[in-house]
Amino acid sequence: MRIAIIGAGFTGCLLAVQLLRRSAGAAKVVLIERGGPPGRGMAYGTPHPAHLLNVRTANMSAFPDEPEDFLRWARAHGGEEPYLPRRFYGDYIGETLAAAGRDFPGGLTMLADGAVGLDRDAEGVTVRLASGRTERADIAALCTGNAPPSSPVALPEAPGRILVGPEDACLPSILPDETVLILGTGLTMIDIAAGLAAQEHRGRVL
Repeated sequence: MRIAIIGAGFTGCLLAVQLLRRSAGAAKVVLIERGGPPGRGMAYGTPHPAHLLNVRTANMSAFPDEPEDFLRWARAHGGEEPYLPRRFYGDYIGETLAAAGRDFPGGLTMLADGAVGLDRDAEGVTVRLASGRTERADIAALCTGNAPPSSPVALPEAPGRILVGPEDACLPSILPDETVLILGTGLTMIDIAAGLAAQEHRGRVL
């Protein structure tokens, strides 16, 4: 069976790994990712060291039957803290995928391309790619993650003053003494606050 996986973030990578493992390499997996190294996605693609996992290292294994897998990997790569930077976990997922590819030669194909369409017929699916190529598969799995963020309320146009988007893109534009208003109290708020502290922001944060 040939499976096309669209998106090589956490979900796409671990789906590929499990398909290879459970089929002992019989499954042929095509992993399609338009940008960035595999394993990162939006969640684990941040390069900022202040953006931490919100679960302890000891509880973040990719495999339920190998609960200490990430802990061992982290220690081998110099990660001793109970809460590591999220980029560490992206590296772990990427290396886990690479290891599965080595364990099952010929089972994994990586395509650096974007999926722009999907056609289904009686024999399977055709994935249309941004490059103009097509990829045939028996099954396609959409692992595209979260949609880009949007404002929860109507806001006026104010370039450079109202920032909606990845925190990594927002932080460099905030001056040290500016007052910052953050709408929301979720994990992104914590990332913004930690990032501001790391760049020695002195202004008020509301």
